[in-house]
Amino acid sequence: MEILKSYNAIIVDDDKNISSNMFKLLKLYFKEVHSFEDAESAFEFIQENSVSIIISDIELPGMNELKFAKKVKEFDESIEILILTSFATLEYLKEAASLHLIDYLEKPISLDKLESILQICAQKLKKNLHYNILISKNIIINFYKKELSVKEEVHKLSHRESSLLEILLHDKGKVVSKEFLMQELWQDTEGTNAALRNLLLRLRKKLGDKKIIQNHQNYGYYIE
Repeated sequence: MEILKSYNAIIVDDDKNISSNMFKLLKLYFKEVHSFEDAESAFEFIQENSVSIIISDIELPGMNELKFAKKVKEFDESIEILILTSFATLEYLKEAASLHLIDYLEKPISLDKLESILQICAQKLKKNLHYNILISKNIIINFYKKELSVKEEVHKLSHRESSLLEILLHDKGKVVSKEFLMQELWQDTEGTNAALRNLLLRLRKKLGDKKIIQNHQNYGYYIE
């Protein structure tokens, strides 16, 4: 499971003992691990950072885990989600299956079961490891890993940075309006011109070439 060392995970659980123990376990496998006590804080983090797997309790303050999982999957379907539960009814399992969650883990947590699930996660990540797209001669993006390789130097991309590149590359050569980009990148919140400019500033800095993403008469942006 060495591949997991290149990815980040988060824990969402308001039980500090469980969260602390899970944090210690996951640090053995993942590059970075972050913990949150509620779904909203976790989702705010996901919007701005690269996250590959979420381990979350079924009951969360303000939002149950399945609603949280649905919100995450709508935002980024590539994120794997593992749920922690003290019970698992047939109705619950059917709803969880419809969201394509990686699995569920019953409390008390079995280390063997956790390792088995992480092994499945590692296999999925390995399968998608080589989904690389050449942007220019020395720049390659891996959308699954949300990584940008510039002259062999690797930069991690936030979800919005990755999504912006994906939109512009999908319509390569065509101008994409600012209004469309703000709507797509800030779906549940109101995007602003200033926020879009800051996003582009960070992304252009990582690309190392301001000419890759071009501005068209203050209307929108495009990649040749």
